[in-house]
Parts: sequence; structure tokens; C-alpha cells
Amino acid sequence: MRSPNKEIKEHQLFISNIFVWFKLLRDNKIEWKFLNKILQISLISLITTPFQLLQQVYLFPLKIRKKELDHDPVFIIGHWRSGTTHLHYIMNLDDQFICLENYQAFFYRVAFIGKFILRPFLQAFIPKKRPQDNFKIEYPL
Repeated sequence: MRSPNKEIKEHQLFISNIFVWFKLLRDNKIEWKFLNKILQISLISLITTPFQLLQQVYLFPLKIRKKELDHDPVFIIGHWRSGTTHLHYIMNLDDQFICLENYQAFFYRVAFIGKFILRPFLQAFIPKKRPQDNFKIEYPL
């Protein structure tokens, strides 16, 4: 059993589509020991819903989808623990490449619309280090 100070605060369902989240709650058994996490996910999803909708309805179809790329993208794909994060950091040092910020990767549903408003709020839920390998997460997100 985990000690309380080792509990992971963040969850991959943060900023879920609220309708999908409520359907998951309705269709599956809820273990009440996770009530705090359920409430956190519900609250964050509700708060971010307007930003999600704006990004999905306005920004993506009107701006992002129409963006022409000057060069083909480079994707780093590899088995976990094989050095992909290290390669990502090395490539990020080269000005000819750009990459996602942690915020954009973690909170992709609101990454463009909610960046300046939601970032400080959501940053509170990101750990200082990755729980799987104790690797420092760089800020700002």
C-alpha cells in the first residue's frame, strides 16, 4: 500500500471530455475510496470544458488544420526507457526543431486556448518529478 506522501496527484483523465467522464462514472462501478480523485477529475473537467469546446470548435478547424508546414515533422518513437526523452531534450536544444511543452502534452485539450488562464491552475496538479523514474519535470510547463 502506498504511503500518503507517495500518492500520485495527477491523473490522465484530468481535463477529460466531461460527457465522456460522466458516462464512465455512470457505466462503471465506483470505489468510494477514490471519491477525492473522482471529485478532482470532475471539477477540473468542468472548469476546462469551455476552453476545450473553444479549442475544438473554433481553433482547431479554423486555424490549426489549415496551417501549412514548411518541413515534414520528426517523430521520436521508441520503447519506454530506451532514451527517447533524452533524444527529445537533445533535439530541443537545436533551433531548427520545435517540440511540445509539457503543458501542451499533458493538457492537449486546452493547450492553445487556455494556456495563459489555466496554466497556473493546472500546474498545481503536476508533480515536481515523474513518479515512474524520479526524473525532474522542467518548468514552466
